[in-house]
Amino acid sequence: TPTLSKDYTTATAGVVIQVNQATPAITWPTPAAIVYGTALSAPQLDATANTAGTFAYSPAAGKVLTAGTYTLSVTFTPTDHTDYTTKATASVTLVVNPSGTATTITSNLPNPSTTGKAVPVHFTVTPATTHTAPTGSVTVNASTGESCTGTLTGGSGSCSVTFNSKGARSLTATYSGDSNNKTSVSTAVTQTAN
Repeated sequence: TPTLSKDYTTATAGVVIQVNQATPAITWPTPAAIVYGTALSAPQLDATANTAGTFAYSPAAGKVLTAGTYTLSVTFTPTDHTDYTTKATASVTLVVNPSGTATTITSNLPNPSTTGKAVPVHFTVTPATTHTAPTGSVTVNASTGESCTGTLTGGSGSCSVTFNSKGARSLTATYSGDSNNKTSVSTAVTQTAN
């Protein structure tokens, strides 16, 4: 509308504006480290978006990861396909720490035993979380210097130790650990050899 309306007519003009689809904004905080044996669930898979839609995680909920560092990813599909692009993605890093273990000498040893005669020692390694049984080896050490080493099968095993001198001694079992499980040492038990 011109100021000099006597000299000018009213004029109009237009332009075309292209409004593009927005990319959904995903917020996904880095999750706290977990322990081997912990299945992925909501505390790790907790991404949010600025619009309604569905999340598809990889790895998926329920997956148990071995110890290590992983990249978790998510694909978000918005419900509103008109105003938002079809999909958006995001990722975070998750640390999976080895599980703690408890080692126990489980057998009732012949007590007292006899010097020079092998004594079988049975042991069990129990993980702190429910998962595949620990693997590796366990070494049984006597306070008098004798020792033996056995391999774990299904979380348990045995070895035989021969005492070279008479008298009482304490026995402890030490688990060597594996890639998913930490080392641990049993409570000492007393053994006497006559």
